[in-house]
Amino acid sequence: MYGRTLRGRPIHLVCAYAEEEDMAVSALEKEGTRTEYPLFGRPDLPIWIPPEHYGQEDARQALAKAEYVFQAVVDLLKHRYQI
Repeated sequence: MYGRTLRGRPIHLVCAYAEEEDMAVSALEKEGTRTEYPLFGRPDLPIWIPPEHYGQEDARQALAKAEYVFQAVVDLLKHRYQI
């Protein structure tokens, strides 16, 4: 197990990175859906307005997750397709 590598990392570490990437994507997807469809699921509530619920720290965290996912995609393209 320790001799096998993927993306230049030991295989057991790649699984941990993949889980982390999946969590980042899921969090971004959830927030994106929430802002794109503010009435989804609860039309009885007033329209959800993102600036009333998000602050600078939320923006920093979302940006960090987006940059992490972007770098993972870049790494994948370089490794798999030599782009």
